[in-house]
Amino acid sequence: MNAASQSQGRQWPIYLVAGIISIVLSIWVSAREVVINPDGICYLLSAEAYQVFTTSQVMQLCAQAGWPFYSWLIHIFMTLTGFSSLVSANVLDAVFSLISVLAFMRLTQVLGGGKRVLVFAAFVILLSHEFNSARQYIVRDHGYWAFYLVSLLFFVRCLEQLTARNVLAFAGALLMATLFRIEGAVFFMLLPFAALFLPKQASRIRLSLALFSPCLFGFVAVLGVALFYPNHLTQSGRLFELGQYLTQSGAQMLAQFNASKSALMASVLPLEAARDAGLVWFLTLIQWYFVNIIQNVSLIFAILLVYAWKTRAASWAPKHRLAVVAYVLVNVIITAIFFAQHLFLSKRYLIALTLTLSLWVPFALEKLFVARAGRPSRVAYAAAMFFIVLSSLGVILNSGPSKAYLRDAGDWLAVNVPAKSSLFINDGQLMYYAKHNGLDLFKASASMRDPAALANGQWHHYDYVALRVRGDDARWAAVAIGMNQQPMRTYSGPHGDAILIYKTGS
Repeated sequence: MNAASQSQGRQWPIYLVAGIISIVLSIWVSAREVVINPDGICYLLSAEAYQVFTTSQVMQLCAQAGWPFYSWLIHIFMTLTGFSSLVSANVLDAVFSLISVLAFMRLTQVLGGGKRVLVFAAFVILLSHEFNSARQYIVRDHGYWAFYLVSLLFFVRCLEQLTARNVLAFAGALLMATLFRIEGAVFFMLLPFAALFLPKQASRIRLSLALFSPCLFGFVAVLGVALFYPNHLTQSGRLFELGQYLTQSGAQMLAQFNASKSALMASVLPLEAARDAGLVWFLTLIQWYFVNIIQNVSLIFAILLVYAWKTRAASWAPKHRLAVVAYVLVNVIITAIFFAQHLFLSKRYLIALTLTLSLWVPFALEKLFVARAGRPSRVAYAAAMFFIVLSSLGVILNSGPSKAYLRDAGDWLAVNVPAKSSLFINDGQLMYYAKHNGLDLFKASASMRDPAALANGQWHHYDYVALRVRGDDARWAAVAIGMNQQPMRTYSGPHGDAILIYKTGS
């Protein structure tokens, strides 16, 4: 047995323990979650809809169903196992999270880390705050992150050695990531250009063309569909959106920038500063974007990341550094354009970027560990470990506000409201647990989300009315006051939220 095989033999227990912990975390988070996230409801109902609808019909069911692979995967798992859609989704998400954990750890090894870095990598990914926060959500992002990290692993391999096997593995992983989120297609288009920046690489053009070939093949396939089946292309959900995104993103960013700059001039800046409004707003957007990244990475990881860069704790080979930096830059391009268009970034949208940035953190921890013979380094190492654990406790211990009141109200409606009775519910999650609308939930929800639907006494047209009144939303509170009757049941939630259930007597 050679040295490399012996090293692998000594390291597999680390992967095994990390994998078991990841599965336990997924089970723990799923078991304590009492209310499914709104996107998750769409995926679950879409998976169930495959039993009665065609794929094209399922894609029209709700917004997230327009990219149907994840829902279809849940449906297949349900069919094979007999599990419910919820259990099937949780099992699949746990498997995807496991793949993410193992791929992250393997990446640190491929980038040159030893056994100690591997242990730190497990520590970092298993205690990553936002990554663990997302475990509770039923979203297609879990599959995207898993195959995104696997594609990075094989992208590194491609830059090390150009073989058909490495290119096919890279393309296959990135294709799987794209099936979960359309952003994967942007990586297909941009990553091959990274090969052109390889230092002292005579075959850089050949490598770039080899990496670009899967994207070219996909483009030809889409073009063929457009020529022979034009209706299929315009109805294929996110593919059509991707074309719009590529052609219209510049104009959308400029329009959003000018509109928000005008609002800044009108409401915030004094007249004397109006001429600098564009520069002020541009710098504000940059700072705002990077604050989002720091919050997503977590402050302690951000500090360790800067420490790794400053001390060169990660002495990666140039090809390895190029691969990781390329993935970081493509993520920045995708998320920065989205942010400039919408002035908003969900935390989930940044997790692929923060997982990539976190690859430096295990190397920073190792450097602190090795240098801890001196008192300052020993204190810094202990403080870093302490704050990493501390930042993850809120997720693991579930210290956030509970939505059990919403589940309780929905369960009561499901048991006590007759199926033939007309029921108005202004909240999609409450409607899901009330089990009154079935697969028509999203169609019904679209017509009931506006308070005007109950204006002028229209609530008399329903046998029951269930209102979710949020503490910061005066519109539905005004509707409840306008009904001028006491609710038959009230469920109180955090932050002044409440669910009011009325029997109208009609």
